[in-house]
Amino acid sequence: MQYKKSIIVLLLVSVFVLTACQSTAVNKGQIKEKETVTETKEVKKTSEIKKEEVKKDEAKETGEKLEERISNMSIEEKVGQLFLVRVPDVQEIEDVSKYKLGGYILFGKDFTGQNQESVTKTLKGYQEVAKIPLLIGVDQEGGTVSRLSTEGFIDRKFPSPQEAFNLGGISAVIKETNEVSQLLLSMGINLNFAPVADVATSETSFIADRTLGQDSKVTADYIKQVTETMNKNNIGSVLKHFPGYGDVEDTHVGIAYDNRPSETFEKNDFIPFEAGIRAGASMVLVSHNIVKSIDPEHPASLSPKVIAILREQLDYKGIIITDDLDMGGIQDFIDSDAAAVKAIVAGNDIVVTSQYQTQIPAVVNAVSNGTISVERLDESLMRVLELKQKLSLLD
Repeated sequence: MQYKKSIIVLLLVSVFVLTACQSTAVNKGQIKEKETVTETKEVKKTSEIKKEEVKKDEAKETGEKLEERISNMSIEEKVGQLFLVRVPDVQEIEDVSKYKLGGYILFGKDFTGQNQESVTKTLKGYQEVAKIPLLIGVDQEGGTVSRLSTEGFIDRKFPSPQEAFNLGGISAVIKETNEVSQLLLSMGINLNFAPVADVATSETSFIADRTLGQDSKVTADYIKQVTETMNKNNIGSVLKHFPGYGDVEDTHVGIAYDNRPSETFEKNDFIPFEAGIRAGASMVLVSHNIVKSIDPEHPASLSPKVIAILREQLDYKGIIITDDLDMGGIQDFIDSDAAAVKAIVAGNDIVVTSQYQTQIPAVVNAVSNGTISVERLDESLMRVLELKQKLSLLD
């Protein structure tokens, strides 16, 4: 009997020891696993820190190279880089070098009677004579604003973002964005004046068909995704028309006033622009609307107060570009040469125009007489060259 009790005790002790050993082994395994996970996290964190340091070093090196480049440029060269102009009907090759242009923007006439091959050849010709590679832009929103839809140019329909969204949601919009971006790049077009970040409150407003047709929240998500998609394709994007078009009249034909309170812009119109800015938009285009609650005396594109909202309130560090200065909203307000000078003084980095033959000399003269400082000029020029570097245009 005593013998059996001893056997039972021994068995119990063995079970206890084995269990303890297993528990210890499990604990050791768990500890080792935690240590491995911690080490992996530390390695990943260290790797990310190193990548950030490399990026900072590269950015610093790029900045230094661009500063050196700027220091060797004449005033005429600097001013020319701040002009993105319509392609003239004559001397389009000569004017690239004569006025040291920053870029060309293409319209329907530039695709009339052409095909993809001929446009590619033409744009290559422009780039070959440019001392600093050109930004080549186009308004290719889709729908009613589609330069590629010029009759006879290409056998393809380009739906508006609103049409694409209504048919297939955001995935259809992104698919179209990818395809259009690749098509433009294949011809040498490196900047698309899209997406439209406006929110229209009425279906009958001038801008309604060009918007997504949704509220500010849905529009903001659309702007974010389209901007990110364009960045992935390495094509420049332009958010427009800041501070938000709303339901005002068409500034192509005359002066337009926006009577809405500033709170409306902050709670509604700014939201899609903020989303695009956070997503890394290349440019923000400023409209010619006179927004009474912000600056009742100037069109937004000529208003230091509007530009300050972008820089300070929305913390935008990229390129600010005017809407076309040839539009009625500016022509009915101020002399064209004075408009170009006032646009730079207000804080715009790039001027869109067709009257550059007189406006560039006017801005050069404004630098000479101190109306525009060289430092102000260099500030905008740096942003322009940084974008050209980002788009792989510079050496």
